[in-house]
Amino acid sequence: MIQHIMKLIWRKKGANSLILLEILLSFVVLFGVLSFALYNLERVQQPIGFEVEDKWILHLDRTLVKDSARLVTLLPELKQAITDLPNFNQASWAELGLPYSGGTWNAKESTDGVSVSARVAIVDEDFPLASKLKLTEGRWFNEDDLLQKEIPMVVNKHFLDLHYPGVNMIDSIIEFQGDRKIIGSVLDYRYGGAYEEELSTVFAPFRAENCRFMPSLLIDVKPNTPMQYEEELGEVIKSIAKTDTYVIEHVNQSKEFEEKKTWFPLLILLSICGFLCINVALGLLGVLWYNINKRRSEIGLRRAIGAHTSDIAKQFVLEILFLAAVAVGIGTLFAVQIPLLQIIDIERTILIKSIVLAALIIFGIVTLCALYPSNQAARIQPALALHED
Repeated sequence: MIQHIMKLIWRKKGANSLILLEILLSFVVLFGVLSFALYNLERVQQPIGFEVEDKWILHLDRTLVKDSARLVTLLPELKQAITDLPNFNQASWAELGLPYSGGTWNAKESTDGVSVSARVAIVDEDFPLASKLKLTEGRWFNEDDLLQKEIPMVVNKHFLDLHYPGVNMIDSIIEFQGDRKIIGSVLDYRYGGAYEEELSTVFAPFRAENCRFMPSLLIDVKPNTPMQYEEELGEVIKSIAKTDTYVIEHVNQSKEFEEKKTWFPLLILLSICGFLCINVALGLLGVLWYNINKRRSEIGLRRAIGAHTSDIAKQFVLEILFLAAVAVGIGTLFAVQIPLLQIIDIERTILIKSIVLAALIIFGIVTLCALYPSNQAARIQPALALHED
């Protein structure tokens, strides 16, 4: 039967080529959207390394950084005053790398042919307490470390796996923007959010005297702290910093805003895919129905010479499935070129899953669309069909 079906498809290659093209384009679109969806789904299941609930970020007026001498005394005093308030637990000054801050600084160092690159988060010694960041090895830097010759540095696991795989680098000194001593490591710190890819990240100690950008204060507040406490926080800022220009940012709200930038376009793409699948299904139904009406005499003749109704139905289903298999095969040939040519930096397992899911969806749509018309074709009476012919 397969050989017979291939002959029938070839004889009507003009009409079948349009169906094949329609299925091919649908497969390519499905593959692309599913790859994007699975990529983000895999990232969102990984830990981001910090907590977002009950976290506030205080942004002061950037003009304060111009007076570096005042900044050295202002920042510790303001931090102490805020943590002394009843509803505030811990606080940490950071120049770069706060959750959902948007700013980033990437550094790269090449020594003796070895290239080390990472993005740098500049935070103070209380950052793990304020962010609930957990160390997996070693320890966090403290004030005594700042007096040492080598600048202390904490790195994430991706940094170690990328640059020093299988090597214990705790208490090792490397050349990275000067002599740096790795004193600890964390599992990860994706301060861009759950949809951010895993990046090589290092933590450098914050120093008010070397501050080039206006630092922000990450504050860990007690659960269920009402918004009214912002006013109390504002009074402390006015009395110490002598400024009314400041912004209080709630990290959980920033999280929702940043994640919406990813899942909202994804939702639109999935909706477009759903609309496309519906249009493909309706198109296939129309084409199959038209083909059955044109081939009534062929169906009647096959029934007259003894073909069973199941054979008639099977023939039409297999015809459209064969076309779908050809289209999926062509689409797969293009899809497998992505990891080979390194067009997109995405894991092969995600691409394979996307190909399989897209193929299953295509075959499912094609089969459902072929079942009703093929059953209608199987019910055609041979005498009536031959009489009409």
